[in-house]
Amino acid sequence: MWRGAMLAVGVVGACVGLMVVSGQASPPPATPTESERAFKPVAPISSLMYAQDMHFERIHSLLVDEHETDRAIKIRHEAMTLAELANVNRLHKDKNDYRHWADEVKAFAMELGTAAANGDFVTAKNLYKQINTSCTACHKKYQ
Repeated sequence: MWRGAMLAVGVVGACVGLMVVSGQASPPPATPTESERAFKPVAPISSLMYAQDMHFERIHSLLVDEHETDRAIKIRHEAMTLAELANVNRLHKDKNDYRHWADEVKAFAMELGTAAANGDFVTAKNLYKQINTSCTACHKKYQ
């Protein structure tokens, strides 16, 4: 009986330990202060657009080159970086349509990365076209 009780305590302790390590038992993060929420760009929008375009073109090259080594993972990395750049880009203008297009690019890029990682390059190519459509619409108005 004593061994059974000790085993149960050990199992519970291990579960709690895993929850703490994985962050499931930690308290929710503190609400950021106003100054922490304020976005202060460090690069001009032209630099950000340049970087986005580089990743966008790299995705295209990888989608076209079916013989590229580690193609799926490379596309995923490029797409996730593009998504993060779009996430930052949305904060450069306080305009609803601008932010909408940036949010679309972010969402499509994240989906593209997942599709590529799953080997679904047809879906990835279609999402690439959707990203291009969002970028073109925004550029027509703001460039």
